[in-house]
Amino acid sequence: MKRIQILIIALGLIMTQFVATAGLPVKRVLTLDVAKKIAAAAEAEANKRGSTVVIVVVDDGGHILLLERLRGSVGVAGSDAPARRDSNYP
Repeated sequence: MKRIQILIIALGLIMTQFVATAGLPVKRVLTLDVAKKIAAAAEAEANKRGSTVVIVVVDDGGHILLLERLRGSVGVAGSDAPARRDSNYP
């Protein structure tokens, strides 16, 4: 029984070392802090142009990480978006 435990521990250590040096790709992610910096830069640009916009920062899958509506911008409900996309709305 003791040999089996030692074998399992040794196998675990070997596998840990293998995974660490296997050169597997590491996915970089967008953190909330970085998303806030992106939104701040977008807000500064919008203010410089005198625009009222809605700022949305999404990840590589299109999932919303941060949404910020500037004062004076018009909000659109999510259910209206497909109808507006499919219409000739300017």
